[in-house]
Amino acid sequence: MLLRLREAAEKGATADADLLLWDKVIAHPDRLSLGRQRWIEACDDAAAVFAARYRRTGLREFLEKAIAVYEFAAEGADATVWRDPVLLSGLAGRLRDRYSDSGRLDDLERALDPAGQAVSETPQDAPRLAARLNALGGMLRLKYKADGGLPHLQRAIANFRRAIATAESDLERAAFHSNLAVALSERYERTGEPADLDSAIAEIEQAVRETPADSPDRVTYLGNLGVFLSDRYDRTGDLSDLDSALEMIMEAVGEADADVAETARLHSNAAILWLDRYERTGSPLQLDMSIRSAVAAVELTPPEAAELPGYLNNLGNARRMRFEHLAEVSIDAIGDSATTDIEVGDLLVAVEAYQRAIELTPVGSPHLPKFLTNLGNSLMDRGSVMASAEDLDRAVGIFDQAVTATLPGSPDLPSRLNNLATGPRFRHSRTGLAADRRRAVETYRDSCRLGLESSVETALAAAQNWGLWATERRSWAEAVEAYELALQAARQLYRLQLSRVYKQTWLVSSDGLTAAAAFADVMVGEFAAAVVALEGGRAMLMADALDRDRADLADLHAQRPLLAERYILAAERVRSLEHLT
Repeated sequence: MLLRLREAAEKGATADADLLLWDKVIAHPDRLSLGRQRWIEACDDAAAVFAARYRRTGLREFLEKAIAVYEFAAEGADATVWRDPVLLSGLAGRLRDRYSDSGRLDDLERALDPAGQAVSETPQDAPRLAARLNALGGMLRLKYKADGGLPHLQRAIANFRRAIATAESDLERAAFHSNLAVALSERYERTGEPADLDSAIAEIEQAVRETPADSPDRVTYLGNLGVFLSDRYDRTGDLSDLDSALEMIMEAVGEADADVAETARLHSNAAILWLDRYERTGSPLQLDMSIRSAVAAVELTPPEAAELPGYLNNLGNARRMRFEHLAEVSIDAIGDSATTDIEVGDLLVAVEAYQRAIELTPVGSPHLPKFLTNLGNSLMDRGSVMASAEDLDRAVGIFDQAVTATLPGSPDLPSRLNNLATGPRFRHSRTGLAADRRRAVETYRDSCRLGLESSVETALAAAQNWGLWATERRSWAEAVEAYELALQAARQLYRLQLSRVYKQTWLVSSDGLTAAAAFADVMVGEFAAAVVALEGGRAMLMADALDRDRADLADLHAQRPLLAERYILAAERVRSLEHLT
């Protein structure tokens, strides 16, 4: 009887089939004569039918029927029946579905109780324990995303770890590793703890290893691995992480199937990484790749999608960067007079994209500070090119909003402080107000201090910005402080790189830094400090040259061993003469 009614309900989606399924099985007066376990299975099967039809049709009425089945079971069964984990986990899952559909937080809060009870009522050796632990972890993570309560995320991480320990198969375990990785990355974003990010990368790498090459889940895992490696690059400046991140994302793009939403997400992440690569190499080709990927992500995403604001933000970043690139090319070709002829089309598109992203983002969203910061930067650019004091003042206010909305431990705070300092800096150049100067100096100082702890690349950028500005104002004591922080960041970044190519990239990025620092030292009468700064820069250059010489010498030894020996003897003779001078 139950089987026939299930088949009828699944095939026809008719009201008669629904009514029979309800009256003849779930609410039948003699329902408990089926036996406890049989009736539990009947209720769960009936709810599963309604839930499947909801997923197939998108009609909320079927989801409501599934929930009603479980609620009837709760009210009409004795306590021993209702404590069965099958019914508890079923109700929790359908309440979570309704939360996802409607956004009603009370559904998510209601779901947590039966989800937790389902775990408690499941024997430790039961095959479904891992799945129920994972489901509870997922709901706790959703609760964290909804209200920002860190204890919810801590509990989610603990449940994901337990799920991994009790998983029945490699595929199941891979999914749990992935969920744990995402939760750890979210905790890193909240607290800035580097160990969480390293653990997230290790967990998602494990998920990739345990997933077959033909599994659609592999694309998601590769994409997340790319994102986490990119986050670590942002923190440390290790270019090997950036290259690995780009490799993972592009591999995922190549393997993506017909899942449009997943493909859009991958394109958006690729846009971010191509832009990072452009910032290190200056290659216009990588900038064009970033724009192409960002446009693809936006075009693949419907207007109501929650991901659209982020994709619009990435498009704005790529277009604004191309504006800056073309502006530099114009100025290099014509001189400063070219500022009146700079093409602003890319910049105007960027401003519009950022504004749309902000309009679509709810107040309190963790992404809002980033969008505000980027809009502020684009308004600064537009204000400078078009000589608009209104744009510059508006940018300062937006930067303030972004910093205020950023949590104190966030790894993004140093970058946002660097941006905030730019506003009063440029306003000071226009008005000469001492208050603007003091605010810019203090903000740059805070950006450098925090950046050395959580975002070394940002510390270098902020210190260079500050040092250049101090030099322009001939405020030499300030310049000394700024350039000392810049040198500290540059040395830290240089030491971190394992590859000679990466070391050279950071040497290029900090080109002229030691000379600027030494000049500032001389201007305040610190001649010994100037010598130390110059020698420190020379030491990094010599270390790079020695690495290059070792590589060249190895090649020479392989091809012309006698010539290599003569070179070594000559080099030793030169070094002995240096010691005599």
